[in-house]
Amino acid sequence: MSEENIHFRLNRIFPSTSTILRREEKSIENIFKTSIFVLDTNSLLAPFQTGKDDIEKIRITYEKLISENRLFIPEHVLKEFAENRSSKISDLFTSIDNFISNLPTIKTFKYPILGELESYKALKETRESILESVKKYKEHLMDLKVGVTNWNWSDPVTLMYSKTFPESSIVKIATGEEALISEYNDRLKFNMPPGNKDKTKPTNAIGDFVIWKTILELGKREKKILFLFQMTRKMIGY
Repeated sequence: MSEENIHFRLNRIFPSTSTILRREEKSIENIFKTSIFVLDTNSLLAPFQTGKDDIEKIRITYEKLISENRLFIPEHVLKEFAENRSSKISDLFTSIDNFISNLPTIKTFKYPILGELESYKALKETRESILESVKKYKEHLMDLKVGVTNWNWSDPVTLMYSKTFPESSIVKIATGEEALISEYNDRLKFNMPPGNKDKTKPTNAIGDFVIWKTILELGKREKKILFLFQMTRKMIGY
């Protein structure tokens, strides 16, 4: 990078001053009716924190937008989802393990001299009943662990996506890897987002930049306004 380009870094960040102060008076409701929506990785992972009813609401909304050709997923987002979904399932597995480890213990209240009192007899019976209930509770938790282990790629979220998103919704980036790396490195020199804050990541530091470039290509192709945000969280209030 030449020295003069470094001196004029603001020209690279703000190539057109007309966009700095421009204000467009448009109804956000009207924009939503005609815009394209692009899902990010957090949006795809968010349903792991929900239940069956919310997943069904998400599916209905997504299918409506897909039928209107208004919902897309950058290919890199889908790959990040594939990499991170295992950690979501692992967190769930760990939570079940923690529940099992923290099951209560009911200490024995043993004073033989109280054996003739009805309340003492009732106490022993209640303890045995509690122990039996805790045993069954633990068995159910163990069954849950087995169920999660057997999910593989058939967990409720991934299964819904596989049935909902057609191949046409997945956007592949046209720019080659070498060109992406070159442009990304140039932007890092100017500390220009996106991706500049991830430069210290050991892996996938370029991820946000690749997704951003994919969105730009999609915008040019469709010639429409695009929204990138955590749509799932907006829909379900998570």
